[in-house]
Amino acid sequence: MTAGYDGTRALDLISSGDRIQELMALNDILQKRALSLTQNDAEAMLAARKKTLREQGRVEYGLEVTQELIRRLSESAFITQENFAQTVQEVYEAFHLIKNMTSDFTDDADIIEAIILGFETICGGSTELLLGKGAARIVENYRKQQLLSDFEAAEADKKEVETYWRTNF
Repeated sequence: MTAGYDGTRALDLISSGDRIQELMALNDILQKRALSLTQNDAEAMLAARKKTLREQGRVEYGLEVTQELIRRLSESAFITQENFAQTVQEVYEAFHLIKNMTSDFTDDADIIEAIILGFETICGGSTELLLGKGAARIVENYRKQQLLSDFEAAEADKKEVETYWRTNF
């Protein structure tokens, strides 16, 4: 290693143009759902991705998580062309928040499934709720060794606690 070598700088040397093209290649799928990614959208997603990884202290070499979130979110009734890129960025942030709070051994697909289900159901398409209430429920399911996407069990537990406090105090 040479003096002053910065490993993160080496990762940045991967052509951002190549990464932009990887994301924009999803336009074939997205167009079937009346959505598209512009170059500006892709650049914003990559900038937000870089910021999230830095803030969460994570390293991610490929774009698989971002690409899967794009594909899955494009199917949501809550997604419009106007909110698509921003929503992907915020859900990506939720993914890494949850990944940090669970385990690196937790399968990415399980986290993505839980996030998408939470976004669609208990969060009603709100990324703000997903980053708060949704993430908390997914992490609680992990701690209780339940399926991450088992929101019915989390809701039943909550009602049981509320009933206990109402009837006993």
